[in-house]
Amino acid sequence: MLQYIHTLLTTTRPITLDAYKHETDFDEKKRRTVEQIRSGRTKVQGEITDFKDRLQLARETISKFKQELEKVQREKGILDESSGFE
Repeated sequence: MLQYIHTLLTTTRPITLDAYKHETDFDEKKRRTVEQIRSGRTKVQGEITDFKDRLQLARETISKFKQELEKVQREKGILDESSGFE
């Protein structure tokens, strides 16, 4: 009995007596899929551009900090040398 119920529940055949009619519109499905791919591509390209901009800003900031650090170290080195002579 259980096996019979299992077979009935898992069968993919339609219960009607008419011939099975496949109603998937593949052209519409393809159009929607292509649209979603294009939308995703646009979104990813935008995110890549944003991350590149952030990376460039971070590199510029690091460069400025390095310049300031070198400047301070040079000034400190000069001050240390001059203070040693006094």
